[in-house]
Amino acid sequence: MSWADPGWEVAVAAGAELGERPFWDPADGCLLWVDINAGRLHRYRPGAGDEVVLELADGGRPVALGAAAPRRGGGYVLATAGHVLRTRPGARGHPAFSFGG
Repeated sequence: MSWADPGWEVAVAAGAELGERPFWDPADGCLLWVDINAGRLHRYRPGAGDEVVLELADGGRPVALGAAAPRRGGGYVLATAGHVLRTRPGARGHPAFSFGG
């Protein structure tokens, strides 16, 4: 099957470097996915479009983001090569991360 096949439909034309781990969040009615190499967590809401929820960087360089999942109380759990991180609700970048329990 090719990309031009009419059986395929593009859900989000975001131009990611390496898009991965799509997850439908029924509580928020959105599709979450990561752009691994760019260190970005995206959220797509039907009718509203795609937005970058947060970006991971260290010294101005992207930190690879392998996976993300929403937390029940808000924020996200994120997986990088070196850490599993928790964000607080409303977090958009590195200073909002907490490590450990």
